[in-house]
Amino acid sequence: MSELHLDSLEIKNFRCFEHLTIEKLGRVNLIVGKNSVGKTCLLEAIRIYATNANFPDLMWILAERGEVSPGVSSDLSIKPDHLTSLFYNMNFEVGRSIIQIGDGKRIEKNVSIKLEYFLEDNNNRAILKVIETKDVIDAENLQIGFSLSLGNRSKIYRFPLSSTRIPENRIFGDFIKKCVFVPCNGLNKYFLPVYWDGVVMDGQEDSVLVALRLLDSDIERFHVVSNPETPNERFAVVKTRKFDKPIRLRNLGDGMMRISGIAIAIVQAKNGYFLIDEFDNGLHHSIQLEAWRFIFRISKELNAQVFATTHSWDCVEAFQEAAAEDHNEEAMLIRLQQKRSGEGIEAVLYDEELLAKATRQQVEVR
Repeated sequence: MSELHLDSLEIKNFRCFEHLTIEKLGRVNLIVGKNSVGKTCLLEAIRIYATNANFPDLMWILAERGEVSPGVSSDLSIKPDHLTSLFYNMNFEVGRSIIQIGDGKRIEKNVSIKLEYFLEDNNNRAILKVIETKDVIDAENLQIGFSLSLGNRSKIYRFPLSSTRIPENRIFGDFIKKCVFVPCNGLNKYFLPVYWDGVVMDGQEDSVLVALRLLDSDIERFHVVSNPETPNERFAVVKTRKFDKPIRLRNLGDGMMRISGIAIAIVQAKNGYFLIDEFDNGLHHSIQLEAWRFIFRISKELNAQVFATTHSWDCVEAFQEAAAEDHNEEAMLIRLQQKRSGEGIEAVLYDEELLAKATRQQVEVR
């Protein structure tokens, strides 16, 4: 795989993970495990790594869980307490607790997040970082800052944070990575038309049609149009042989919305990362094999690394069959589970060979 992608993953002090190590990753990775074991948290960690903890992306993660106000706007201000949920067991000590996410084999690209004490100089221009309060003579001016590190480079930002304080251009621009996330309830209605514009720019319309025809072979065309009554609103329409005029995509059901969202979004992940929470949500078991075949093929064409979650045995079986057909040893099933000691979470890995044996013997791997 490209140097851009993760060969392994190590997470420390993030959400439910005190220390999680995944020794090997594939181009296409399916994450399974019981409820509340950290599948979505794992996707969040990859998002943070892939975007270098870019502030707007971090705010989206918090907003999706209701940990800050919905949406990411220029006047959204974040205080230290808002970030508590990011730390293991929702507990942190300023200056000491550090979130670390990245490839354990390439430490220079790992992302670290922590809150640190700092003092400003008399002109309020320079930030003087301090590790512990006891090191501060004049503790009256002590403040807490958001510290972000990438390898051996670090920056600290004052609270309250807002997107006017940390611009949307990436803090560490030379390590920009593409990362596209499809939540379990599908693409946000604002993202779908924006992503579609990217599909058109890349000339990938046929890839979207291939995916839609997995559900309905009568589909001839797909497009995103403006609402005549509210021009700022755009929605997807399709032309099928069943109807004389184009109809709204939503009229064809949740499965069609799901597969279209996946197909449109993955094109945006070219040379980057594509994350899907609950891959099988809205997809009937009869088309999941074809859906995985599509994912394996297009991820290779686009040089995208895929991470998906599921609870479904049908989804696991379809993933295994598609992986066996691929013959490139680029698939990995990752099972998250509580350690036998009851303290912490670990990852159990199934490569293509082990997964094939498990599914043949119907060994429970979810």
